[in-house]
Amino acid sequence: MACPHFRPTSPLSWANWQGKLRPPLGEFYGGECTACGDGAFSPAASLLENCNLGYAAGECAHFPKTDGPDALRFVVSGDESGVIRISYSYEQAHLPCRHGVLEYLRAAGCWKDPDAASLLQQQAEAYLHSYLRWKESQPAPSATGLESRAARAAQSPLISLGKVRP
Repeated sequence: MACPHFRPTSPLSWANWQGKLRPPLGEFYGGECTACGDGAFSPAASLLENCNLGYAAGECAHFPKTDGPDALRFVVSGDESGVIRISYSYEQAHLPCRHGVLEYLRAAGCWKDPDAASLLQQQAEAYLHSYLRWKESQPAPSATGLESRAARAAQSPLISLGKVRP
């Protein structure tokens, strides 16, 4: 749940954060704060707590004192037929207040309805690239999926192809 005023620019080194938190944009990002209007780079101290994790209202000196969303959440809701669907939800006080879906066309390498100026799409772009890097790092699935299931079952002391061992 990144801050809705955060413009991610580049992934931060993951080594510093592994095992501590699940990054809302798939990875932790460095970037700019747009809440103050000057596009200032966010100080390192607030990047993790406020920019990347959201819910910065009352915590961040730059966060506007207006009634509006304080976090933005993303999830891949579909990845088939050459289209990656990313669902998003703006949140206010930990409750959804606005939501929708963005579609990325793999073959064309672009969004179905582009709006490069929007922070929503810029954060979705960061999330998409993190998702694609993660996807590329995963082993290719087997033809049926049974080979890997059988291999995992053979390694387990309790489960063997879905049956409990005595």
